Amino acid sequence: ASAAQRRVPADAAFDAAVELLLIAARDRVPQVFFASVPLLRTAFAGAAVPIPELSTDLHAGSDLVDEDAADAQVSRLLALELHPHLEQLFGALLSRASEAQERVCNEARAAMVHLATKSPVGPLPVTAFLLQSAKRGSDEAASSSSTSWRSAAARARVLHELVNEMGATQS
Repeated sequence: ASAAQRRVPADAAFDAAVELLLIAARDRVPQVFFASVPLLRTAFAGAAVPIPELSTDLHAGSDLVDEDAADAQVSRLLALELHPHLEQLFGALLSRASEAQERVCNEARAAMVHLATKSPVGPLPVTAFLLQSAKRGSDEAASSSSTSWRSAAARARVLHELVNEMGATQS
């Protein structure tokens, strides 16, 4: 068979890479996770992941943010349906970012920030996932007596790093 016949379709290669990343991210041995981070960067470098569209016009033509438009935008982020692979991967990375071991946390946060800033995934799905998981976390906390402060701290740190990396404007 020729090289062209042996080529794996890009979507199948991407799906396989995501499956391996999920296995590595869920592994109890941190070194397995650390070894998978270069695969994450490579797999998403040219990935054709379906990214949902969302309006970015929050300012409505004025110098001040239109609060109704901003509230509507947050509501759309909370209702956004993510690609199933992304949701699973973000969940595994957030779980790793919520661990007690600092190096694991840093690698997981860096992976999420990388996906948001240096890959075709972009900030929208990452931010939507973090907001949706925060909403689910607050709903679960209201129905139980305990909540994961590490998970909340991990979400806040990733969002903070995204704002630092991408910047924020007042206009």
